[in-house]
Formats: sequence, C-alpha cells, structure tokens
Amino acid sequence: MKLLRQAWSRRPWLSRRNLAASLALCGIIAALAYAPAAEAQRRKRKKEPPKPFAITKADILDSEDGYPIPLDSFFYPGETVHLRFIVDGYSRGEYDRVWLTWRVDSFGPAGDRFVMAETGGIDTELAPQDKQWRPIIRHAPIIPSHAEAGDYNVTVQVTDQLKNETVEHKLAIRVRGDSVAPGKELTVRRLVLMKTKDGAPYEDALFEPGDTIFGEFFITGYRLTDENSFDVHADLQFLDQEGEVLFDFKPQGQQGASFYPRRWLPATFRLDLDETLTPGSYQIGLKIDDRLGKQVYETRKPFRVE
Repeated sequence: MKLLRQAWSRRPWLSRRNLAASLALCGIIAALAYAPAAEAQRRKRKKEPPKPFAITKADILDSEDGYPIPLDSFFYPGETVHLRFIVDGYSRGEYDRVWLTWRVDSFGPAGDRFVMAETGGIDTELAPQDKQWRPIIRHAPIIPSHAEAGDYNVTVQVTDQLKNETVEHKLAIRVRGDSVAPGKELTVRRLVLMKTKDGAPYEDALFEPGDTIFGEFFITGYRLTDENSFDVHADLQFLDQEGEVLFDFKPQGQQGASFYPRRWLPATFRLDLDETLTPGSYQIGLKIDDRLGKQVYETRKPFRVE
C-alpha cells in the first residue's frame, strides 16, 4: 500500500509539468493561427484605394470658427459671411511633404467680383500623429452695402502641387436686397410717395394740408467707368398744376467709385405741406444729371391735396 500511495503522490507533479507544456504548445499554435490573420488585415489595409483628391465639405458658419448653418440661409447687404472648406485626398511626398495652393473667387449675380480674389497655400511636412489631418480653407467675404438680391457665387480651386491636380467647388450665398432693374440709359425707377417714412407706397397720392409727404426713388442707367466711377446729381422741385415752382429742394449729388459696380442709387426726400396750402393738384418735379455719361432725365410725380 505504501508503494501505491507513493506512486500516486507523484502524479500531481507530473501533471503540472505536462500542463505547462500543453499551455506553451497552445500558445504557439494560437500565435501561428493569429499571424496569418494579422497579415491578412495588413494586406487588406494596403489594398484599400486612396481617397480621391477633393474638397469634401463646404460650410457656411454662424460666426468665425462657429457652427455650420443651412446652406440656403439668407444674408443681407453689409453682412459678413463666414465660409469653411475642407480638403482631403491630397498626396504625400518624400518625408510626408504636403504642398497645396488655393484660390477663392467671389462673384455677384451679374458675374462681377464683389470682393477681391484670395490666394493661399501650405507647404509642410507632416508628423506621424498627423495622419487624420485635413487642410481647412477659410473665406469671409462682406456682402456690398449696395448689393442687389440674388445668388453670390464663391468658387474655390485647390491644386495639389505634388501631383499637379486641381479640384474645384462652388458655393452660393443667397442675398436679400433691393431688386432694381438696371437701365440701358439714364432713368428713374419706383418713384413713390408715402404717408410715413419707410411706409407702403401711397397709390392714391391724396394728402391734406399740413401732411408730411415722404418719397423715394432709384436712379439707374448712368455711366460707370472701367473703375466703376460715377457722378450723378439730382434736382427736386415742388410744383403746382401749371408747373410753377413753389419750393426748390437743395440739390443733391453723389460721385465716387466702388469695387463692386454700383448700378443704381437710392434717393429719398421729405416735403412738409403748409397747413394753409390751397387744395388742388400738385407735382414733384425731378431732374437727374449724369455728368460722366452726359445724360439728363426728367420726370414728374403728381398728387392731390384736399
């Protein structure tokens, strides 16, 4: 019995050694099994096609470095529009060099530039941790204060200088403003009379003694030089029905030049009727002088006082 117990007592030691050997063998088998799988993953990654060179995203932001807003948002004359374009799929040269150049052009509805073209670029070497880096192009054009309503188009061109490839993206900025039909020759548009400042046009044009008449009109069709210069003057008169001058407004003029063509000029006036004014028919006489284009335009707006 002692011999049997001694023989049995040795088995746990032998079992632990065999177990260790078995575990080691399993580890080798597992490693061998994993190696082909890992190699397959590496090959799969290597076979993935490169991303195409493109401007992958174009955003209108609510402010500089702000959040994206809907692309169909409306803007008004004088506002600044913050744009962001993201580039991907660029090539990497020796030492992970990235060399990109870009140009941004901004045009109004008629094809005229409303801000100067902007250019930029980047020529740098990326670090290992920059694998997910994507260049960002920012552009913040200001809508001209005299902008007409319509779509203002921004075109971005990016060139990958390492492979001599250029991509392009267009984005439209929707602008709400005055819409005045341009004239081929000097003329006045939308000459209206109102009972309140910035009120609705008073189609009946019927006033009482002591009333205040507010008026507005737009001048267009005057000459613009190649530098977008203009020189326009206006004379306004209060006339009775026979055309006799009852009151001369102070002559007004505007001249200058702007980067974005100024195809029309807004004008306003105010006439305070005397409380003793005799009821009857009256007129507003208007004479416009385009001194660069050597044009003169005259018109009259009738109204009644009762």
